[in-house]
Amino acid sequence: MARRLAAALIILAVGFSGPAAAQDSAGLCTKIATAYKQLTANPPASAAAKFYPDSPLSMLGDAGDSGVSLAAHIAETGKAQRPFEWVQHKGLQLTPDLQDALDKADFLDQLPDTNFYAAGRIEGTASCYDTTTFVVTEGRAKPVSLPPNWMGEDVGSDCGVYRLFGKVETVPAAFEENYDYSPALTSTLTVSPWNKDHFDPACTVGFTFEPRFSPRDAYNDWDQSCTATNCDQLRQSALALVEAVQSDPVSAQKQLLDKLGDAQRADFEALEKLAQVTQPDKVDDPAQLLDSSPLTLPIVVGGQLYLAHVGHFTIGWRNYSDWSVKLDERAGADVKLVAEIAIGMTKGKLKDASVK
Repeated sequence: MARRLAAALIILAVGFSGPAAAQDSAGLCTKIATAYKQLTANPPASAAAKFYPDSPLSMLGDAGDSGVSLAAHIAETGKAQRPFEWVQHKGLQLTPDLQDALDKADFLDQLPDTNFYAAGRIEGTASCYDTTTFVVTEGRAKPVSLPPNWMGEDVGSDCGVYRLFGKVETVPAAFEENYDYSPALTSTLTVSPWNKDHFDPACTVGFTFEPRFSPRDAYNDWDQSCTATNCDQLRQSALALVEAVQSDPVSAQKQLLDKLGDAQRADFEALEKLAQVTQPDKVDDPAQLLDSSPLTLPIVVGGQLYLAHVGHFTIGWRNYSDWSVKLDERAGADVKLVAEIAIGMTKGKLKDASVK
């Protein structure tokens, strides 16, 4: 899948106007971490009702009393005024290259309480930002750097993130959030605070979450099927299996094998040979178990032995937190797929929010 690796924001400043003096970056991130801990300890009903929750930054921005506010677009393609039209209305003098960049931009944002702006577009299925940056001094544009937390150097660092302006209490700031639906159950939020006429170095809040499971909720509409007569029972067994594997794949595999009697162990080994099972090289990290290289285990449901293939759903290069559970049973001298079950897994209770 092609990736566009340019960053997606065009920044312009029209005579900087600074707010009250900024505090240190780490102090702002500590306030964000504390506010999010308090928010998730007693989440609003609207948030608690969602199986796949909003990101920490979105929840903080929506809370109203978290100390974090997010700035909306001041111009946007498809709305009353496009970014370039807004710039024309202000009578700003731009080079042809900057005019072209602004004409292609899809949104325009303003850093609160300043004359510092950001405009740009997000492209491709990987959601990559396309970036040009400049300031306008006395009506003339000149290039400037992005906020520190928007200057990723790694390939793909400009893709799949969210970049916004807002405030932490009274301090304007540039936010970049990396929040996805991968199996890692982590996310990061970096913050670059504005200090009179420049951005201070960024700080980072790292979030880790407990898993939350559902036998039927899923992030995508995954292909599922079941030809057995006890499909509901198989789904509940698949849920219990996924919970055990997520907790400790090695222990789950050992415990399920230890539960088998001698005859069942022989049947399981025969099923493995018929299915030509190849176990993953690394089984101790549940985030590394994928539907393309699943962990294979025995489960017994209603007295029937099944060969269970367990791994996270994948689409191309993207790995999702939802689990795929495929169940095979013996069919003479062959194996037969009897069920493909999707078990939802998402970020649940907050484990930790650390600042660096």
